[in-house]
Amino acid sequence: MPPSRRLLRGEIELKDALEDEANILARLGYVSQQNKFFSDLETKHMQWIREVIAHHFNSSPSAVIIAHRKQWLSGSFNVCIPASIPGHSGVIFRIPLPYRVGEEINPGNADEKIRCEAGTYAWLEKHCPEIPIPKLYGFGMSTGVTFTRLENLPFVSRYIYVFLRWSRSLLGLLTPSGYVRNDFHQMKKGMPGYMIIEFIKHGCMLSNTWQQGRDNHKLRTNLFHDLARILLSFTSIPLPQIGSFIICDDGYLRLANRPLSLGIHELENDNIPVNMPRDLTYSSTHAYAIDLLATHDSRLYHQPNAINNEADFILQASILAIMRMLPPLFLKNNHYGPFFFSLTDLHRSNIFVDEQWHVTCLVDLEWGCTLPAEMLRVPYWLAGDIIDEIPQEELESVQQEFMAILKAEEKKLSRVSDLSAILEEGWSTGSYWYGLALAIPNGLFWLFDERICKLITKTWREALHRDLVWFWTPKTLEVLKKKINDRKRYDDCLRREFEDSPSSNPLGSGDSDLPLARSAGMERPP
Repeated sequence: MPPSRRLLRGEIELKDALEDEANILARLGYVSQQNKFFSDLETKHMQWIREVIAHHFNSSPSAVIIAHRKQWLSGSFNVCIPASIPGHSGVIFRIPLPYRVGEEINPGNADEKIRCEAGTYAWLEKHCPEIPIPKLYGFGMSTGVTFTRLENLPFVSRYIYVFLRWSRSLLGLLTPSGYVRNDFHQMKKGMPGYMIIEFIKHGCMLSNTWQQGRDNHKLRTNLFHDLARILLSFTSIPLPQIGSFIICDDGYLRLANRPLSLGIHELENDNIPVNMPRDLTYSSTHAYAIDLLATHDSRLYHQPNAINNEADFILQASILAIMRMLPPLFLKNNHYGPFFFSLTDLHRSNIFVDEQWHVTCLVDLEWGCTLPAEMLRVPYWLAGDIIDEIPQEELESVQQEFMAILKAEEKKLSRVSDLSAILEEGWSTGSYWYGLALAIPNGLFWLFDERICKLITKTWREALHRDLVWFWTPKTLEVLKKKINDRKRYDDCLRREFEDSPSSNPLGSGDSDLPLARSAGMERPP
């Protein structure tokens, strides 16, 4: 039996690891890192967690009950620890996983993620109160700065803060958010940042019943109506910049962070620089698109297994060179806004529904940001799981079904909405595919070849690849040589990892070749 290694979700054999587009060498280390991180929480920080929760609820730490480790919920980017407090419904103590958000490579990423998600909560609570989301009771950063939900403050503090908000509102001034700086003296610098969120007891994840109910017309209709109302609510408020909301240290909500989508932290976690400072926002659609394309360039240059061979490099570099020329074709609306809020990671497991598939709650509000109108789209997962496995006609059928419901919901509104027109234009012009390609680091090349290119030309010849590759970088041959060497070194390291680590190891060694995986492409692109 061929040797296999354990990943966070399942096992993988060497053959599949060599063919996988992801950096499997780095992912082999996640199991041991998770085990250590969870063990540290369980053995060293349980009392600290009790004290933090008690602080935000004005309770006694001894009254806080923490769930056993077997009941912890481990997601892709967070660990969720259930807890209970007398007199309150259950809560989730949620901590970003540092080995999944690039904290080691880019210190501060975990805090950035928390600030942005808290900003999303604050913005939705203020501007979209009709959207069902959990309560955010409090959050804190590793810097020691912590915030408590206004209604959870002691009476005197709450009264003073309410008066401050009221008086500033009366004067037409910017008012603080509903989260108040409430530093916890036990929150020592260096402890992990966290969020304390309401435990959702009503409904279940849509992903749990999707396969059984996806062909049920009534269930789909209910879901589509609710999703349409949610999207209409998101787009009811035009915004001046492309970015993410954050709650600053002074308690004010500001659109002042880079647009933090899932892909940004995933790339940085793989030691791929994205060259987007955290305080960067965009007032131009084209500037944002060019910077997103630059992250794809960086991935090709820095990921050690980004190419399979010389021909694959020529194809990828050629496509990236062409993608730089396409914004004027696909991003034709007002280049300087308005922009609209979007949850870029709104998938089936983040949507809770009842038995009739009415949406009861949206959870995991991370990766929310404001985007250009052309990058808004009907979620492709309504038609299937993986974009390159969904037939074009099936996706188009779902698009039409959803659009009919969206238009019906628009007619019910007292205000005028143009969301349906935006989405229809994006589908007809191909902006749907261009925006999706920019958002998916591993999907750009398939989307270009199978969707974007066919909107422009029916011919896409190998000779053209070899001509265009020279326009990706002035030092094409140097980069090609580097990438061939990167790939050879990566494959050698991966084979050694499998040879040295028998499949009987329940956790996997995980760390032996991690430095090699991260250093294989450390030079800056020419």
